[in-house]
Amino acid sequence: MDYVSKWYNKADNNFHVPVSEITDILNKYFNGINSDATKINGYNAKTKEIVTGLQGFGGERFPKLSKKETISDNTLRVTADFYDDTYKNVNYTKVYTICFTASGYQYLSIVKI
Repeated sequence: MDYVSKWYNKADNNFHVPVSEITDILNKYFNGINSDATKINGYNAKTKEIVTGLQGFGGERFPKLSKKETISDNTLRVTADFYDDTYKNVNYTKVYTICFTASGYQYLSIVKI
């Protein structure tokens, strides 16, 4: 899907992302997600959209898989360490628990440790 063409508004140089589409995407990948759009920076109550400019990803973006565990026939747990840009120092670790379904997968949990 070309989200830039779909959500970008040239007139104000911002993206206008409908909350309903955010919810649909979250529900596809996360099991039982409960989000409150009013707490998202850029929420517009009148249009029920998130209005935001293009932003960076932020934080450390240098992951390395450190552990992989099979929890059940359809559930996997992976641990990723996030390093500084030299890959010498671990800044933090996240544990992802993923359930594979007939239509793809869902995150059961993401925990920063």
